[in-house]
Amino acid sequence: VCLVGEDLGSKLAKWSGCVLGADGLIYGIPYDSPRLFCFDTSTQTCTLVGNSVGYGDGKWKNGDLGPDGCIYGIPGNALKVLRYDPRSEVATRLGEDLGDSENKWDGGVLASNGCIYGIPCSASQILKFDPKITTASLVGHGMGTPSSDYCGGVIAGDGCIYGLPRGAEQVLQYDPRLKDLSSVGVDLGSMSWKWLIGPPDLLEGRMKWREGCLGPDGCIYGIPNNASRLLKIDPMSGEVSLVGEDLKEGGGKFHGGVLGRDGSLVLLVAVSCLFQQQC
Repeated sequence: VCLVGEDLGSKLAKWSGCVLGADGLIYGIPYDSPRLFCFDTSTQTCTLVGNSVGYGDGKWKNGDLGPDGCIYGIPGNALKVLRYDPRSEVATRLGEDLGDSENKWDGGVLASNGCIYGIPCSASQILKFDPKITTASLVGHGMGTPSSDYCGGVIAGDGCIYGLPRGAEQVLQYDPRLKDLSSVGVDLGSMSWKWLIGPPDLLEGRMKWREGCLGPDGCIYGIPNNASRLLKIDPMSGEVSLVGEDLKEGGGKFHGGVLGRDGSLVLLVAVSCLFQQQC
């Protein structure tokens, strides 16, 4: 493991999540930074791209590659969806004004219908954005006013979108075809978390898992942030379970993961050690 690319400064929380573009380049989604970053793995170079979208904490939280080849950022604190076109190198804000509440959605998923769905964090509904007509709408029945409910989502082979529980008690399941929203699996809120370190928003069962990956076995694996083990979601059986070795509770260990070519899930380190789970 080594650090590559140019020095991007020491300021915290500049970007939140990355998207692999159709051009093979990796794009960082602006969280506090006013611009996206672009990383070229072939040359190991990193540059800032696009026009400024302004400063501000938590603007967008992760993103997706749209069917049109553009990069889309999911609104956290921002009022609108972000679109970046790698061909013109222009960043714009699109769709309806989604309000100025904080941490509205965290991560998104591109469904087979060509629309991008934002996973609700503090929002009470799922965000649906249609890149073709650049409109944003809310779908799924209202879930009240949750606080840090889900963080990241994955689309499975059954066509459903699964939201990873950040503070929620169960896994979120949304079927874009039937427009059906439900909770699946065991009650994960009954776990007794003993927090080791972290800010107040890590308390009371929050930030259990952060993002997830679809394994070669068709199951979804949730990345443990403060949870002690990986979360496994089997879309075929509907079973939700904990797998892997005990990594200890608390600590804000990992912030996402990627599936390696060998089928291993590599967790991205926050304050912990590198860990691999064979799927």
